[in-house]
Amino acid sequence: IELLVVTVMLGIISLALYSTFSAGAKIWKRTQAMVMEEDLNFFFEHFAQDVSTTFNYTGIAFLGKKDRLKMPGLVQSRALQKRTVGKISYEFDPDTMTLSRGQSDYSQLFRSEEPAVSRSLPRVILCVFSFYAVDAQTGETYWTDEFSPEKNPLPVAVRIDLELNRGESVKKISRTVAIPVS
Repeated sequence: IELLVVTVMLGIISLALYSTFSAGAKIWKRTQAMVMEEDLNFFFEHFAQDVSTTFNYTGIAFLGKKDRLKMPGLVQSRALQKRTVGKISYEFDPDTMTLSRGQSDYSQLFRSEEPAVSRSLPRVILCVFSFYAVDAQTGETYWTDEFSPEKNPLPVAVRIDLELNRGESVKKISRTVAIPVS
């Protein structure tokens, strides 16, 4: 009888421990999903601000490829302790599955220093930049995977297509940001 009572008590205690750990794991997964959504929203907010406030600047050209984007913009300079003209870059690294944002102020560009990576978005499976441009001769608009300032200094808009690893699923997101000064 004592052995039966101990076995039942161990079963009840084991069930309580399992339900506690199971509930904790579910809460942890939910909070991790919310953190990922917040990181994604924060990233898109800064991306939209960077792209929409870019401008034509003689020393820094707007260059775009499928997996990277470099443009002039206003950056926070550590050396000058204020916002100043600099280069903002977004690069996708498929090996580490990260999309990174780097920035260099004009003095760092002059000294050929590496850009400071300020933010990165992890768990990115695929990142593709597209550029909405205007043909200066015909006036036709078109989407292209590469943009260089030979024809126009700036595109009309930039689109970013992302595929994110969400654990069991893949989330596809596409955002288009207009460049008003173009």
